[in-house]
Amino acid sequence: MKKFRYILKTMRPKQWIKNFFVFPALLFSKSFTDPRAIGLSVLAFLLFSLGSGTVYIINDVIDRKKDILHPRKCKRPIASGKLKAGEALAAAAMILIGVVAAAAYVSIKFMGILVLYILITILYSLKLKSTPILDILAIAAGFVLRTLSGAVIIGVEASSWLLLCTSALCLFLAANKRKTELETMKEAAGEYKASLGVYTLPFLNQIITVCLTLCIVLYALYTYYTKVPYMMGTTAFVFYGLCRYQLLMAAGELGDNIEVTLLKDKPMVLNLVLWGLSCLAIIWKFY
Repeated sequence: MKKFRYILKTMRPKQWIKNFFVFPALLFSKSFTDPRAIGLSVLAFLLFSLGSGTVYIINDVIDRKKDILHPRKCKRPIASGKLKAGEALAAAAMILIGVVAAAAYVSIKFMGILVLYILITILYSLKLKSTPILDILAIAAGFVLRTLSGAVIIGVEASSWLLLCTSALCLFLAANKRKTELETMKEAAGEYKASLGVYTLPFLNQIITVCLTLCIVLYALYTYYTKVPYMMGTTAFVFYGLCRYQLLMAAGELGDNIEVTLLKDKPMVLNLVLWGLSCLAIIWKFY
């Protein structure tokens, strides 16, 4: 039973909130009125969660020696020695086979996107995360594939504007992630991750500013070209959310477990709920 708990912990269930990126296509295509589309979107979320969980296991096996240097990651089951690398990889292989088989049964196209996501993420763990620029591009690509898969599994066309907006948002988040790691690891940053030895805070701040601006502009253009009345007004929630996020980052209140910490910030959660309800109401009424 302990081994099962360690495997589940290594799969990082708290990080599965990232897989909510499969749902925007359901919302913006107004497919949320179709029970079958809702069920397929939930299935996509579950399969991506299990798929990303297996990649986390593989990543922790690869990084187990480096994680010992990190003040928080050294406590992970594999890095701490509570879970053997062989046991972890065996569990990952079994889960991965089941996930790919289930995805293929639902949709070959969806399976292709899921497999591509897994391959890119494994490549990221092996090489790309140590390569400046390509590391944050790989992170963003993973989120774009999640968004694309959400459209494919319910049989709707993924908007180019939506994919571009997702790209800008995730580049913004990835650059902030690198900035947090750089500030946390300090002198040991380059030893922990090669790309951190190349990045500088001024450079990352520039990337963050560009991507933040780009995300707001792209979202505004996306809502404009949907031709849905009042939809452009939801840009205010996006602006507030991104600025609130950056404010928390500047104040050092997020730490390096950003996704989990954000869910504890009441203004951020309230803003996200209001954005979702506003989009839902506007699309329901006018789309």
